[in-house]
Amino acid sequence: MSQPPLSPAPALQAEALYLTLLAGVRAMVANSSGPVVLAGIPSGGAWLAERLQRDLGLPGASGVVSSSMHRDDF
Repeated sequence: MSQPPLSPAPALQAEALYLTLLAGVRAMVANSSGPVVLAGIPSGGAWLAERLQRDLGLPGASGVVSSSMHRDDF
């Protein structure tokens, strides 16, 4: 018995995903009672936090959280 061909996975649209994330973060910021500063890890989240901080018009710079002292080998 023959299997039907697999359909290709839908392509992820990075900018569309970012706009969805931006809308969600914007909603959280709107409901915040205090100042908001975003932070990310250097291996992937710092550039995203920087872009969100800028696109949301938040004052100041985004932060960077170092995980260099984290150990997961216990």
